[in-house]
Amino acid sequence: MSLGRAKPFLVSGIRAAPAHWSVSYIVEKAGDIAIPVACVNDGDYRQATSQTMSLGNYVDQLKHSEQNDATVPYLAELSYDEHFPDLARELVSPPNLRGEKFTSRVMYLGKTVNSQIHYHPRGSAMLFCIAGRKLVRLYAPTQGRYLYPVPGTNFSEVLGSATGLSAPEYDKARYPEFAKAKYIEVLIEPGDVLMIPIYWWHGIQNFDEISLTAVYFWHRLAQPWPKQLLPEHWPPAGRRARYFKSKYKRILDRLRPKPR
Repeated sequence: MSLGRAKPFLVSGIRAAPAHWSVSYIVEKAGDIAIPVACVNDGDYRQATSQTMSLGNYVDQLKHSEQNDATVPYLAELSYDEHFPDLARELVSPPNLRGEKFTSRVMYLGKTVNSQIHYHPRGSAMLFCIAGRKLVRLYAPTQGRYLYPVPGTNFSEVLGSATGLSAPEYDKARYPEFAKAKYIEVLIEPGDVLMIPIYWWHGIQNFDEISLTAVYFWHRLAQPWPKQLLPEHWPPAGRRARYFKSKYKRILDRLRPKPR
C-alpha cells in the first residue's frame, strides 16, 4: 500500500531500539566518534552553522547548555548506518511501504531547539521516539497558504520559539496570516512512532530535556503531485485533520515487542 492521501497517525508501544537504549548508552557505544553538530539560532535551520566534535563532548555540552543561550547545539539528521554502524545494527529494520523506497534512518539528539516548519517533498517519514519527549505540530498541505513558504524550498519563513507546550512566539506583524493556520499537536514519548506523510508541514519543539529519536525516511517512487494541484486533492482549509488507522498501522504492529 502506498501513502496516497494519508494523514499523519501515531502508534504507541513500538520501539525502534532495544529497551536499554538511553543517552548514556549512546555515549558509551559511540562517544569517541567525531560528528558534525549544527548551531541553530531561533530554529532557523537554513542559517545554521556547523562544528565537528565527538559525540561524548557534544552530549556533555548539551547537558550544560541553557534554554536562553543565544545559539543551541543540535545533532540533527545524522545517518545511523554511516556515522553509528554499531548502533544501527540494533535498530529495527524499516517497514516495507509499497510505492516508496527506503532511503535512510537518522539520529536527532538534543534539547530546547525548535525546528523550522517544513515538509518532505519526496516521500514519507516515521519518527520513532527513543528517549525524552517532543512536541510536533502538523499542518495539512492546504495550510501552506498561511505558512509563508520560502520560494524554491520546502521551508516556512515563519520562525517561532516555544517552550514545552506553550504557543510559539513569532513576528505577528510580519506574518499575520500564520494565525489562521490549522494544525494538529502531538506529544511524542518513548515508544511512540509518528507517521508524517509526504507534503505535510510540521514543526518540532524539543523540551528542556535531552531527547533521542530515530527518523526513517522513504522516497516516493511515483511522480509527486505538483504543488499547485494540492488544494484540489486535499480537504478544504480549516477542516481539522483526523488520525486514522490504515494498513500502515498493521505494518507497525508487527514491530511491537512480543510478550515474554
